[in-house]
Amino acid sequence: MSQVKAQTILAQAEDLPALSSTATKLIGMLDDMKTTRIELVKTINLDEVLAASVFKYANSAAIGARVRFINVLDVIDYIGFTSVKNIVLFVAAKKVINDESLWFRSVFITNTYKKIATLIDEPKSSIDLGFMLALFHNLGSLVFRNFHREEFQESSAIKDFAKRLSHEKQLFGMNHLDLSVIILENWKFAEDLIDLVKLQADFGKTSFTKHNLIVELARRLFELEEVDEASIAKLLSDDKLTKQMKTHRLDSLELTEDFVNDLFDEARNQISAW
Repeated sequence: MSQVKAQTILAQAEDLPALSSTATKLIGMLDDMKTTRIELVKTINLDEVLAASVFKYANSAAIGARVRFINVLDVIDYIGFTSVKNIVLFVAAKKVINDESLWFRSVFITNTYKKIATLIDEPKSSIDLGFMLALFHNLGSLVFRNFHREEFQESSAIKDFAKRLSHEKQLFGMNHLDLSVIILENWKFAEDLIDLVKLQADFGKTSFTKHNLIVELARRLFELEEVDEASIAKLLSDDKLTKQMKTHRLDSLELTEDFVNDLFDEARNQISAW
């Protein structure tokens, strides 16, 4: 039964809106150190929706600029290549993730990843890769939610993440991470990103990377039933999580109630800015 359903789900995944050719091109350009500001402006202006989104975000309260931008070049000069890439990625992801609750989850996990990675002084290249992992690793959930909502809600209610993934596999023939890998492969995303999505299910194993750990930590923070010191302390009392945090030198990270509430506020502000 699950094999038959798996074939159906793969077909449903193909119906997801594809990334625009302009967005795909821009992601590659922004990773190329030789790309000039002028080349970037010309490419952004090829996609009216993308250009409008860049302006909307740049002029929003989330940026807090004291001037109002009137051209893309000024935006790039003010917020920089990395922020432009993040906007491009958010626009590309938002076009696909048309479910409000999943979009909020994606924005929270992505913003939390960036915040934590910056706090621990991760290099820019590492933050960029982790940012993409945080934003796109959950794509498979969108297919399950859109086409198999009741079964997916049943699975989502399982608190233990490993058991949740196992239950999804029983129901659908694959879990949402497996499906995310397939979608990203179809979109021709980089192998290093796809490899990280594959590893996201391996919590507790030595193969689990710092990228995966920060995404896992962000997911657990998002799924807290209450944001208070007691709930955070309980989260951090998990032996496997503690071991991973020590291995990857995140054990000095201070996760207070105010810090986590600020993360939720920032995600809400990010969504409002769009």
